[in-house]
Amino acid sequence: MRDRWLKWWLGYVVLAIRGRYLERFLNQIVRQGVFVWDVRITGERQARLAVLVRDVRRLRSARRPLGIRARIVAKRGWPFWRYRLARRKGFVTGLLFFVVLLYGLSQMVWHVEVVGNERLRDEEVRRVAEELGIKRGQWRAHMKELDELQRQLLSRLPDVAWVGIEMKGTRVRITVVEQVKPEEKPAQGPSHLVAAKRGMVHRLIVERGRPLVRPNEWVAPGQVLVSGVMGDEGQTRIVGAEGKVEAEVWYESEVAVPLVQKREVLTGRRFARTYALVGTYRIRLRGYEAVPFARYRVVEEREEGALFGRRLPLGWRKEVFLETELQEVRVSPTEAAAIGKRLARADVLRRIGDEGRILREKVLHSVVRNDTLYMKLHVVTLENIARAQPIPEQGD
Repeated sequence: MRDRWLKWWLGYVVLAIRGRYLERFLNQIVRQGVFVWDVRITGERQARLAVLVRDVRRLRSARRPLGIRARIVAKRGWPFWRYRLARRKGFVTGLLFFVVLLYGLSQMVWHVEVVGNERLRDEEVRRVAEELGIKRGQWRAHMKELDELQRQLLSRLPDVAWVGIEMKGTRVRITVVEQVKPEEKPAQGPSHLVAAKRGMVHRLIVERGRPLVRPNEWVAPGQVLVSGVMGDEGQTRIVGAEGKVEAEVWYESEVAVPLVQKREVLTGRRFARTYALVGTYRIRLRGYEAVPFARYRVVEEREEGALFGRRLPLGWRKEVFLETELQEVRVSPTEAAAIGKRLARADVLRRIGDEGRILREKVLHSVVRNDTLYMKLHVVTLENIARAQPIPEQGD
């Protein structure tokens, strides 16, 4: 009987009792087998206690001879709930209908998401998925097994190497991995590979042609690195040289970093908008006026409903607009130097492209003048300096 859920199921009442012989009354009902809990003295000759509904009548025979008066303060438990619900049949019917409706909506697909594709359009994947039954408004029970859907979807998308289908509540996520096709190289005529920049050769990767330089050798712009002329004297043939020549290249980059900078900081003022989410639609509940800030950041909070572990197409979304302003902040020369190095690296990376990388860097000169740090940096990179140069046709 100490289980509160069992008490709630059987039903109990809280009684306020008053009389001269409270202790004798309590001892007598306990000897009769009445279960009593939460006994509290509330005043002189006054107390409160809780008993089960089934034991209320048994208290009468004990309290009348002792002159104990009792008054019901509260009624708790399922029997009283059942009585109230019986009087509100319309409410109960509506509640049950709402629960059934929510459960039914949670068994349907409300959103289909396609991720991982780059060349293949989302519309194409969704069109094929709809033909297989993966679409909005589809009952999950009417869909095929996910393994079968993945196999059929993969067979209908020839440019896809792998397809994964994940179902979370009312959302279906289709993950696409596209096939990686080798780049078709344009037809190349007879050519040499020449140096596009001055540098020191680090490594040669020759696919076709005759190398003319070695590692640790300095080369100048326009110098032939890999010749397209192959063979011995009298038995030569001209081809299009192919390959890579990685070399260390030196750069000098000059940057200027102000010691007084403008930075965006929060003012503490905020403005919020709240939306109710129903499927893919949103209904604004709060924050109809325009955002009262000229500069701001947006922080989004989102929560979706769930029932019996199933995600429902219902939820809410809150957008919080945080006002910001520009303030002048003075930075130290050390912090300005770190900013200058990042700017120099970004400048060099733009000049060398995606295939190159920075090996090391060194500050050659640094001086503060007029609240500005001026820096000159020496940056060493490793990059492919080989460029194709057509071999002119030789006359007879």
